[in-house]
Amino acid sequence: MARWMAFLPVALLVALLVACGEGEGPGDAAAGAAPLVTVAAEPVPAPPPRSAYAGTASCQGCHVDQVAAWSRSTHGRAGGVPGSRDNPVRVIAPFGGTALRLA
Repeated sequence: MARWMAFLPVALLVALLVACGEGEGPGDAAAGAAPLVTVAAEPVPAPPPRSAYAGTASCQGCHVDQVAAWSRSTHGRAGGVPGSRDNPVRVIAPFGGTALRLA
């Protein structure tokens, strides 16, 4: 009995490979499946003008804690012109065509 047990893993592998080989190939359409159709995407609308945004100052009166937490977050510090009053971060990079390596 122990002798045929050695062949059991091989028999299971063969059975699995045979079962996986049945059916449609990767390029064949499955029975009843709709063919793939390419659809052109609609153009992305332009963002609203800057004047349409209420801004942080309009929220601060009622949501002091939330504005303070947001202002310290990465999201709150993102954007704006680097080195400006609103974004004191300065970007100094070698723009000579060499790749930057971020550690």
